[in-house]
Amino acid sequence: MNLISKIFGGKRNISQSTETVSNPLMSRRLSEARQSFKNGDYQQALLHCEEVLNLEPMNAEAYRIRGVARYQLKDAFGAAEDLQYSLKFS
Repeated sequence: MNLISKIFGGKRNISQSTETVSNPLMSRRLSEARQSFKNGDYQQALLHCEEVLNLEPMNAEAYRIRGVARYQLKDAFGAAEDLQYSLKFS
């Protein structure tokens, strides 16, 4: 089982969300982050996640997406840090 499967329990998809998003801008940015990730545009996914985290610094989903995007970009330290925050805030 690879790291991404472990993070998402082998069943979750990056496009699935369990959070209720009330801010329309944040919701749009989170959706764009998911889509960028799905398209393999990890740098753009990072940017969208950073915008979400500027609006809501404890957004677990933004940390999770950013963490996996960082992992894909070979930033293991940044990925681990973001995934720890994701677990902390979920």
